[in-house]
Amino acid sequence: MLIPSSTSGRLGNQLILHAHILAFALENRVSAYFPRLREYRGRFEGTRDSLVVGSAPPPLVRLVPDRIAEFLLLKAGNFVANQKIRTRCVASRTAIPGPLGEFHAMDTPDFLAAARRHRLLLLLGFRFRAYDSFARQQEAVRRYFTPVAGIRRRVMETVQAARARGQVLVGVHVRQGDYAGFLEGRYHHSLQLYREKLDGIGRLFHPKPVVFLVAAERPVDPLPMRGLVWVPGPGTAMEDMYALAQCDYLFGVPSTFSRWAAFYGKVPHWIMREATEEPRLERFQVEATPLGYPPSLADCDPARLFLRGAATAPPRHPNPNNPHER
Repeated sequence: MLIPSSTSGRLGNQLILHAHILAFALENRVSAYFPRLREYRGRFEGTRDSLVVGSAPPPLVRLVPDRIAEFLLLKAGNFVANQKIRTRCVASRTAIPGPLGEFHAMDTPDFLAAARRHRLLLLLGFRFRAYDSFARQQEAVRRYFTPVAGIRRRVMETVQAARARGQVLVGVHVRQGDYAGFLEGRYHHSLQLYREKLDGIGRLFHPKPVVFLVAAERPVDPLPMRGLVWVPGPGTAMEDMYALAQCDYLFGVPSTFSRWAAFYGKVPHWIMREATEEPRLERFQVEATPLGYPPSLADCDPARLFLRGAATAPPRHPNPNNPHER
């Protein structure tokens, strides 16, 4: 049974991590347990009745309440990582190159053998990816992470109200807050800059009237948005995310929050990596998997996958706790 124990990030990070583990578990018929999704247990169709995927869990998982299991597993994961002891754990160290480091390739014979050999396999870190499994299981992933009926209803009320005001609905993820200190503020932009980009997006669809659905951590100052037709998201992080998934197009800086929305809704997404980028229709792309496909799976060397305690284990990879993947 695979058990992720990462504390990194918020909703976007956690969905990305658990979606890849879910896809791997479904593709290879192994079980998984998601105690970190306890707070969302009643919010997704897949987690509504149980946080276990696959066969019946071992007694330790079956008998211990999810809240206690989450606490114990997170403490155990932190202890294992800090003490570097030999145990049935896999560290988040990988052979897939990514923009901010390496990702752990799950779709390898070694990882599958470990998943089948151990009744409990604790996964340390948030960089586990199963891109091949994900490509084949993405519809099952979408079904699992479909919000329950009450959340879907609130999302659609906001979306329908927005669509009544225009012909093209563009979702906008305004990411500020913690991005002020991330990568020296590279992706932290003023509302005025967002406004300039939205004006350009509106011109792309002229003469069709465009309405913008804006999701932000904090209430958006209406002054820089004056003259635009826009509505705020429903209000909670999850509802905002899934409202973005119902839009015709998405725009924002790099963030797993909006990239998950784009994946779930199969929405063309412009990820603005440089403030100087100008709006163009070809910038809006549909991604098959959240965070995109790695540059080259052919370059992945399964021998670099390591199990905690192996004689050739490299130094422990530091916990990234990276706000870029939220």
